[in-house]
Amino acid sequence: MLVERIVTTHWRLQRVLIAERGEIAQSVDGMHWNYHRPDRLDNEVRIASLSALPGADLRLEKSFAGLIYLEAMLSKVRAYLQQTGELTDAALQQTHIGGRPTVLTKELEQLRDAPVEVAAGSNDEAVKPERREMLLKQIDSMLDEYRRKQDICYGYENAEEQANLDAAHLPDADTLDKILKYETALERQLYRAMNQLERLQRMRHGEALPSPLLMEVGHAA
Repeated sequence: MLVERIVTTHWRLQRVLIAERGEIAQSVDGMHWNYHRPDRLDNEVRIASLSALPGADLRLEKSFAGLIYLEAMLSKVRAYLQQTGELTDAALQQTHIGGRPTVLTKELEQLRDAPVEVAAGSNDEAVKPERREMLLKQIDSMLDEYRRKQDICYGYENAEEQANLDAAHLPDADTLDKILKYETALERQLYRAMNQLERLQRMRHGEALPSPLLMEVGHAA
């Protein structure tokens, strides 16, 4: 009976390790999913679209995926400008989110309205190519800035993800407390059964052993 109890308790301790590995794997997988879920960018765009706070779309500049989205919008504007020679309203609508202008829209409007220094006597047709080149240069500069920020955000997010994944290798406090309590109770059962078995074996070999000392620990009233 004691040997069976030892074997059963040892088997249950092995189950504790399996459960702990399962909790860790679930925690790590959940953390990894949070960083790579397909709807992550959609959520960022939706928040920027629905938020009534001024400049809410600036949150897109704080993530790698958001900066990719902004670069794509600005690249569409550049294509419109390259084709038409002007920053038209149709071009600027490419930078709207949820049908509303964004900070990027306002920046492009300021570029469009900025005066261009031209030689005296130049007519509008002569100014258009110069304005287009100036706007293209400014947009290219903005695209370069987005790409620079992408590199920064990519490195930061990778480091943050790795730190969170490392931290996820421990179960949460409640789960860990439950596992440790269960493991402690099993170890007590295991050592108690081993001690009793050893005592019986020694008695069977003729050793005179004193009666076991039993102690009951209670709480004061």
